[in-house]
Amino acid sequence: MKKDYAHDYKKLLNALGGKENIKKFFHFMTRLRFYLEDKYKINESVIKELPKVSGINWHQDQLQEIVGNYVNEMYKGLLKLGVSQDDNDRIKGNESRGLVSKIIVYYYKKSIFF
Repeated sequence: MKKDYAHDYKKLLNALGGKENIKKFFHFMTRLRFYLEDKYKINESVIKELPKVSGINWHQDQLQEIVGNYVNEMYKGLLKLGVSQDDNDRIKGNESRGLVSKIIVYYYKKSIFF
C-alpha cells in the first residue's frame, strides 16, 4: 500500500514560508529548485527532517532540495497544494544568475526537460 505523503508536503510548504514565499519552483534531475521571496522565512531543519529529503543546498538565490527518485512525486504534491510553478514577472535579475542557472531556466521555459 502506497503511503500518503500529503502531510509531508504541507509541512514542507510551511517550512518554505508558505506558498506566498515561493516565486517559482521546478525540478531537475534529483532536486526540487525554489526561488523565494525571503530566504529568511525558511526553516531548514524542518525540511531536512522530512523522510524523502536527503539534504538541501543553496546556489546563489535558489534553494535546492535533494529528494532523489521522489522528485516527480514531491513536485506534483506541491502543485496540488497550489504552489506556483512559474511566475516570470516575479523573477527579476536574470543577470545575477550563474551560467548553469541561466541554461536551466532557458530550457525550463522551452519545456525541453519537463
